[in-house]
Amino acid sequence: MRLFLFFTLWVFSHVVSAQSYNNALGMRLGDDYGYSFTQRLLNHTTLELTHQDGLFSGKKRSTAILKQHTPLLTRRFNFFVGAGIHRTTYNTASDAIPIISTGAAFTLGTEITIGRLSVSLDMSPTYHLSKTSPARFESSSGVSIRYVIWKRKSGFSKFIQKLKFW
Repeated sequence: MRLFLFFTLWVFSHVVSAQSYNNALGMRLGDDYGYSFTQRLLNHTTLELTHQDGLFSGKKRSTAILKQHTPLLTRRFNFFVGAGIHRTTYNTASDAIPIISTGAAFTLGTEITIGRLSVSLDMSPTYHLSKTSPARFESSSGVSIRYVIWKRKSGFSKFIQKLKFW
């Protein structure tokens, strides 16, 4: 009976919230190499800031996206959707002046966190408001590998700490 109670509490504590970290920093591999920083704002909501430098694709992109997380099996494995803004700078060989475009950025994907390593796979369509951009819609996908800087305590470990009397 105790084993069943322990297992039930453990499973419940992992399903309650959707992320196992407060913030994480790492790299994003997609159309280009870039940086990714994620900060938890609310229980199921994070803010992700990414920047890709345009080393290979010829376009620099910075995004700020609010993401809503939903746990799939545990809080360490979740599904997310999000929306935000982007700024893209296109460097073309024929133009001396780069084309700058801003607009809406969206994302959807999955994320898994094991220990201090968070890996997410996402698809990120963007809509450009600027009429000078090469295309109205663009889509990219990528993998973000981030190091968890500040872990969240699980519900079970908080429960155990409350049981202690010191």
